[in-house]
Formats: sequence, C-alpha cells, structure tokens
Amino acid sequence: MDRVAGEAFARAVFRALDGQHAGEMVELLDDASLLHVSGSSGLAGDYQGRDAIVGLLARMAELTDMTLRYSGCRPAVITENAVVLRGAVSATREGRTVETGVTVEVVAEQGSPRLIRVSYMDQPAWDAFWSPRW
Repeated sequence: MDRVAGEAFARAVFRALDGQHAGEMVELLDDASLLHVSGSSGLAGDYQGRDAIVGLLARMAELTDMTLRYSGCRPAVITENAVVLRGAVSATREGRTVETGVTVEVVAEQGSPRLIRVSYMDQPAWDAFWSPRW
C-alpha cells in the first residue's frame, strides 16, 4: 500500500467508524485484517476479519442509537507501510455523552491493510461510557 492508498484507506476507516460509506472500507478488508480497539470496556479487544470488524461497527452504532461520530480526520504520520490519523469521537448512550480525541493507525502488508489500531485520548472516559450503567 503506497502512501496515497494508505491515507485513503485510513480516511475510509474514519468514515466507516462514523457510519458513513462503510462499503469503502469493507471492500478492502479480508480475513487477515485485524482491528484492535484499545481499552478495557466490553468492546475493547481484537476483531479478526471482515465480518468481525463490520459486526463491531454495527454494534457500536446500535448501542449509541446512531449518535457515534468520528470527525476531524487529519493525517499525523504517513510512511510506506503505515498511516496514522487523528481526530475526535463523540457519542450518546443511555443519557451519557462522551467526547475524546482518537487516533487510528493503519499498517499494511503486501499492499493490504493488516492492522487497524484505534486508541482514545481519554481512555478512562471512553471505557466508562461503554460500561453498563448501575
């Protein structure tokens, strides 16, 4: 994956995370693609393959009543095999709202995205948002 293709894919990831044009990203994913979501919430962890990744995105949209928004995507680092983008994320769930910065790193191998790593700047707030309300 060259720099231009890597940046385009990373932007497609942001749009997919935002519930817009997920088809762009889905077409590029395969069974070797791995999404790693940082944190300790029930949604954190590794999602291997197209079906698992798409399933997570659908679940996040469902749990937030479609309020999940990733925005302000800007390239921070672009190399031959990786692209790092920074932006913001917000969502509302069960009367609670979260807003934090987010970093999406996409690493390619043999021209295809292999690792998508999503990290949140205020990880404790992000984890608390996804925790059950007591």
